[in-house]
Order: sequence, then structure tokens, then C-alpha cells
Amino acid sequence: IITVLHEPKLLILDEPFSGFDPINTNLIKQEILELKEKGATIIFSTHNMSSVEEICDHIALINQSKKILDGPINEVRDTYSSNLFEVQFKGNMIAFTNALWTGYELIEQREEAGINKVKIKRITKNLDLETSLNSICSYLESTINGYDWVGFYFHNEIKKELELKAYSGIPTQHTKIPYGKGICGQTAESNKHMIVADVLKESNYISCNVNVKSEIVVPIFFKNINVGQIDIDSNIPNRFSKVDLEFLTRINSLVSKKLLK
Repeated sequence: IITVLHEPKLLILDEPFSGFDPINTNLIKQEILELKEKGATIIFSTHNMSSVEEICDHIALINQSKKILDGPINEVRDTYSSNLFEVQFKGNMIAFTNALWTGYELIEQREEAGINKVKIKRITKNLDLETSLNSICSYLESTINGYDWVGFYFHNEIKKELELKAYSGIPTQHTKIPYGKGICGQTAESNKHMIVADVLKESNYISCNVNVKSEIVVPIFFKNINVGQIDIDSNIPNRFSKVDLEFLTRINSLVSKKLLK
């Protein structure tokens, strides 16, 4: 608190998120972003790469006191990501191949002492919209703490309802939501994001499952028209903040560009 009280123009932090629970981690992220908006330069070291992806513009990777690469985070990720994964398992190789996720291809396979060892590659170029949305949902739900259900809804203007196009998490019966109903339906009508700290206190709320405690919905704009939204449920109360809003807004911007293709 003392460090940021006088709103410094330069702030250097060492592992600022270490040892904090998700709620306090988000408070720190929000404070960093607010200082950034006021013109401050923030430099911090961390091993938490998901936090880097959420809030950083520029990254430098250091190994044994030597800088091995640096640049805008999106450029670094696109340049150095191989999208290769190695999987080891016991069982039927044909069944594994048939069950291989959409958007992945088998690169290499071998068997050693009864264990199948395969290398698969995630295809990130020329993916169709549905595959791209499912990949985003799966990545967010599996890597970010408190993103317990992630889904994309898109507008059906004829029926005045939202239709679920992709999701990751517990299956939901709410595959179609009328405009104005629930948090998602309200965003469809208002064209504004909604952050609900406690869903039990929200009168116009559709319950997906009993574990959900908080929710964020951020609209997707295409040619300045609200065409859909990303909806995230969390089992943690008051999970979402301005940090998540800015992060998800950037994701929606990328989804909007995909709609152009």
C-alpha cells in the first residue's frame, strides 16, 4: 500500500502475485492496470506466465542472468510458440487417434515398453470459427484459476435470443437464452458488460449450477454492433475485476477479427 500510495511514475515489483489468494491477486492486478492508465511504467518479475499474458504489453525472458528474448508479448508468443505437445499413455493407439481433439494433428508416434508416446500439434492457422472458439474456451477454463465455466453466446436477431456456440466446463441446459433474461440476456439488450460479484444477490439471474458464485459477461462487437458475448462463471465469490474485463475485451477483439474472414 505504501509503495503505490503516492502514485509513482515508475514501479518495480518482484513476484507481486506470489502467496496471494485469487481475490487479492486480482486486486493487485487491478491496481497495476490503474497505475498504467495514469501513465506509470511498471516492471515486474514473475514465474506466473498467465498473469503476464493478462496484463503485460512487453516481455523479456531471462535465463541465468542473460536476456534470451524480448518484445511485444503477442509477437513473442506467435513467433516462438511451437504448439507441440507430447502425450504418454497405455491403451489403444487407434482409439486415441480417433478421439484426437479437433484442431490437433498427430505428428509422431512410437511405443516403448507398452507405453504409447505420441507428439501432437495444435493447428492455430486457418481454423474455422467454431474450432477457434472451443480452443479459447478450453484454454481459459483449464489455465486460469476461477474461470470455472467459459462459453460464447451469439445473437439470433430473428428469434431475439442468444445461442451457445462453444463452451468448456460443466454441461449447461441454457443453450438458448432470450434477450433480457439473466446476465447474458441483459448484456444482449444493454450492449454493456456485466460483472456480478454475488449471483445470489442478482434478481435477474439464470442459475447454471449450484457452485457458481460470480459471473462476468463481456459483449463482442462486430462493425460496432453487439453480435455475441463471452460468459464466464466462477465458483469463487467476487472473482472478477477490471483486470478480467480488459483481458476478455482483448480476446473478444480477436474473435471479432475472426468474423471478418
